[in-house]
Amino acid sequence: MPESDTVFEFAVERERRLLKFRLSGFWTVADAEAFHHAFRRNLTLLGPGPFQIFVDLVEFTTQMPEIQDLVKAEMKYSAEQGLTRASHVVDSTYTEHQITRMGGQSHSLEFGFFLTAQEAMDWLDVHAASDLGRQVSPSRR
Repeated sequence: MPESDTVFEFAVERERRLLKFRLSGFWTVADAEAFHHAFRRNLTLLGPGPFQIFVDLVEFTTQMPEIQDLVKAEMKYSAEQGLTRASHVVDSTYTEHQITRMGGQSHSLEFGFFLTAQEAMDWLDVHAASDLGRQVSPSRR
């Protein structure tokens, strides 16, 4: 994803059924509301059906409870729209725990946490390949 001055940035890979985004900084409520609208718009661009998320949280700081609640609501909405798993790049155990807690309180998702973007993408690719293998079983050919 290209550099940006904003507190979030999105990329949609429709062929891979992947929504990628980067979050950074300490957010205001206005930032969270802008994220909400941008997230929903980008999810619409992805189209209906199961999908995965890749998120870079290396520059995302610990957020106020009201911001955590808004992020948690987007995680819940994602699960309702078909999210199967989410891969996170983090450099802080605290960020990992905060995201796990927010996700665990709203729904059951498969989360992966990694130190590099390459590890995070490799994990998603392996799972996507195994999902494809299940979809093309011999009984369905």
